[in-house]
Amino acid sequence: MKNITKEYRVFGIVQGVCFRYFTKTIAQELGIKGWVKNEIDGSVKIVACGDMETLKLFEKYIKKGPSLSKVTNIEENIIEEGCKYTTFEVRY
Repeated sequence: MKNITKEYRVFGIVQGVCFRYFTKTIAQELGIKGWVKNEIDGSVKIVACGDMETLKLFEKYIKKGPSLSKVTNIEENIIEEGCKYTTFEVRY
């Protein structure tokens, strides 16, 4: 399957609840490449690269989040075909 890169903005109670590390763990388990970062507005931004099927599974996990989080909304956009990342990292 062809890889795509998607950008997600996750809103709700997603900072201070280990959301970034949860996301990194799930991404690594699924073989997704990219990064995750807290935003100033309290949201979390994720750039994730993988095939469409794997990204749909990834989205199910991030919609739920870790136990202390409460995701209220996710915005997503395809930002490019292919993938330029080789790992998944937490950015600061």
